[in-house]
Amino acid sequence: MTSCTFTSSTSTLSLGGAIFFSSSSEATLTSCIFASSSASDGGALAFQDSSGAIVTSCTFTSSSATSKGGAIYFQHSSATIVTSTFSTNSGSQGGAIFIDSQSSALFLGFNFTSNSAAALEGDDVYFEDHGVAKFMGKCPAGRFGHEELTSKNAIVVYPTPDTVSSCFGEDSKNSTVYNVDGCDVCPTGKFQDEENQMSCKGCSVGTYGAEPGLVKESDCTGCPKGRYSEARGLSSGAACDKCDAGKFGDEEGAASRNSCKPCQRANEVSNDSGTACECGAGYYMRAEDGCILCPPEGAICDEQGFTLANLPLAAGFWRAGNSSEQILLCDNEKACFFNSSSAGGSCMTGYEGPMCSLCSTGYAKQMKDCVVCVSSRGPFSIVVLVICVLLALIAGVCYVKSLATASAADDEDGGEQDDRSAQTAVSTPSSKGRSFITRIASSKSFQQLSRARKSSKLRQTLAYAQIISSLSSTLLFTFPANFSV
Repeated sequence: MTSCTFTSSTSTLSLGGAIFFSSSSEATLTSCIFASSSASDGGALAFQDSSGAIVTSCTFTSSSATSKGGAIYFQHSSATIVTSTFSTNSGSQGGAIFIDSQSSALFLGFNFTSNSAAALEGDDVYFEDHGVAKFMGKCPAGRFGHEELTSKNAIVVYPTPDTVSSCFGEDSKNSTVYNVDGCDVCPTGKFQDEENQMSCKGCSVGTYGAEPGLVKESDCTGCPKGRYSEARGLSSGAACDKCDAGKFGDEEGAASRNSCKPCQRANEVSNDSGTACECGAGYYMRAEDGCILCPPEGAICDEQGFTLANLPLAAGFWRAGNSSEQILLCDNEKACFFNSSSAGGSCMTGYEGPMCSLCSTGYAKQMKDCVVCVSSRGPFSIVVLVICVLLALIAGVCYVKSLATASAADDEDGGEQDDRSAQTAVSTPSSKGRSFITRIASSKSFQQLSRARKSSKLRQTLAYAQIISSLSSTLLFTFPANFSV
């Protein structure tokens, strides 16, 4: 029953002035008003051999019982009373509620005001020996009440017999009265935006609840792009359904499979997350032109999702940049390497420039390869420098000595020539009779040529020293230790 009103109701069977539940289960009363009802037991309601009844947000006022339970009477029954108000009700035992020894009641959010028991036995609630009543505080939003009680959350709030009897009647000293925090946090995927509820609400379609204890529906999160949900109460984005192959979803919170859109262009497939379309294996995306077939050589398109910007190159190939479609074979394949996300160039260390044909700073060309430049500083270079200096000194000494020897020979030849000239002058009136060889040998040009030949030996010596000193850096080998200082 919902939103019912009973006023001045009286029972002819002495049980339940307004309603009598007998051998029934799961009776539900919501937002009902019981006013000025009367009976022998249970002025407004009586439960006999019943279980699972739930009374929610009901008001019991000015009802009375000549015997037990001014508002409600429980006999061999169980029920849950949620956020209900009991005021100015009266009875002999239990001004508002009477619970016999074989009954139990759970109170979630209760309000007792000005109820009275004529026998001074439980103005609000009276329960017989071994009866059980569980009183719980009001459940706030984000939580819900439950009926189960465990020892870890049970707290006896009336530990002494005197206190128990004064509040709940003399016979209740051997019964169990609890005040428990019986409100559980709403689990993931659910929320509760009202107080004092017995259950939580599931997040709506197209959303999920990743955190427990959500207090309003807007706390639920929309399914991520590429997914949708046609069911309530999901606890994670992964629980949302993924768009079918060849389709994508570009909006969050999709609540239907129809929200997924098909890929439009040829050779397109949906990406792994289903949020967009991309080119399938063997193709790459080129701006507005769609999917282009990969070149037969130089590019590797064995997976989906490649674009011109990240087009991978095979080993030994090169392109100028990530916007270039011209793929060239390198002259030196060792200089160009496979680059799975080529941004252009794709040169090995030490190489750069078009088709990786140039050496980077700190590298030198050796045949086709770029090799690391070896420093000319070190012990061996000092040894070579000393050797070069010594060789230069020796060559200089030899050169000076050869000049002195040549000068002395010229002086001697000059004297003999003067004697011969005198004799010739006597015997031969003219020099026209001298032989051609004699005239060439004695000429100044011939003598300069002879000196030049001697000086060329010095130049050859110096060149040899230079070649020796550069062997280590040119041929990239190290001299034995005995050549080091």
